[in-house]
Amino acid sequence: MTRIKDIVLRALALLASVVMLGGCETDVEFRGEGTEPQMVLYTVLTAHTTPTVHLSSSTFILDNGIPHRDIANANIRLYVDDQYVETLSCGTVVDQVGNPTGDYLYFGKHICKSGERITLVATAPKFKGEVRGETVIPPVTNVEFVTAGEDAANSTDYITEGSVYYRFLDPQPEVENYFWIHGEMVVTPDPQMPTHTYEYPYDYSDIAFSSGDAEGFIEDTFDAGTGPYVYFDDSDMAERGFCVYKMDYHTPSEFFAETVFKLESYVIDTHLYSYLRSLELASSSTMFGEPVQVYTNVEGGIGLVGSRSVLLKNELPYLSALDH
Repeated sequence: MTRIKDIVLRALALLASVVMLGGCETDVEFRGEGTEPQMVLYTVLTAHTTPTVHLSSSTFILDNGIPHRDIANANIRLYVDDQYVETLSCGTVVDQVGNPTGDYLYFGKHICKSGERITLVATAPKFKGEVRGETVIPPVTNVEFVTAGEDAANSTDYITEGSVYYRFLDPQPEVENYFWIHGEMVVTPDPQMPTHTYEYPYDYSDIAFSSGDAEGFIEDTFDAGTGPYVYFDDSDMAERGFCVYKMDYHTPSEFFAETVFKLESYVIDTHLYSYLRSLELASSSTMFGEPVQVYTNVEGGIGLVGSRSVLLKNELPYLSALDH
C-alpha cells in the first residue's frame, strides 16, 4: 500500500512540474548573425523544349511578414558551350482562367538539345555579383517492355497480382547516368467513360532506388503522372550495358480488358539526381540527427540548374502484355 502511495505522489509531483513549466514563457534574444538575402535560381531544362526559369530571393529564418520573393527585374543570360545565345524575358504567371497569380517566370526561345552544356547567369538590382548554374542535357534512352505474368498463388477473385519486366538501356556507358521512372496499372471501369480511371502504382521491389511522391516539386517540374516514383543510377548496367527490372503490380480482377501497363521514364542529370536525393534525406532525418543540406549547384547563390531528357511513355494493354 505504501508503494502505491509513493507512486501516486510522484506522479502528482511530475504533473505539477509539467503544468508550472508549461505556464512559463521566456523570450530568448537572438544573438546570431543575420544573413543577407541571396538569389535563388531554379530550373529543370528539358530536351526539345525552351527554357523556363524561376528566380527569387531567399528569406532569413527569423524574418516575419516577408512580401513576395520573386524577382521580376533581373537579367538572365543563357550560354551554350560557353557561347552567348540569348537573354531570357520575364513574364507573369496566370492561373487556369487567365488571372495573374503574382508570380514571375523567365522564358527563353532556345530549343535545348541533348548533349548541350547550358549555363545560366543571372544578375539583379540590390544583389551583389551574379549567380550561375550549369547542366548538360542528358540523352534519351531506350526502355522496352519485356514480359508480364500473373501470380496465381497470391491472387484472389477480386485482386490479381503479378510482375512486369522492363529493359533499360544505358545511354552512355562511358559516364554515369541516372533514371527517373513512374509506373502504374491504369484501370478504366467503364469503357464509355475513358477519362474515369483508377491508378495502381507499381511496387519497384527489384530496383535499388531512392523514392518519393510525385507531388509539388515533381508536378511543377515534370509532365508525367502523379504518384510514387523512383530514381536510380546505372550501376546495374555496367557489365552488359542494360538491365531488366522487375516491378510488381496488383489490379482488380474484373477489369482485365480495360487495364493498361504504363511506364513513364526520363534520363536525368547528376544535379537533378543529387537534388532529389538530398530532399529525400532531409525529409527522413530526425530532429536530433545530423542535418542534411539540400543540394545546390548554383554559384553565388542557391538553387538548382538541372536537366532531363524527353519523356518516354510505354503503354500496353493488360491482355496483350500477357500474350507478349
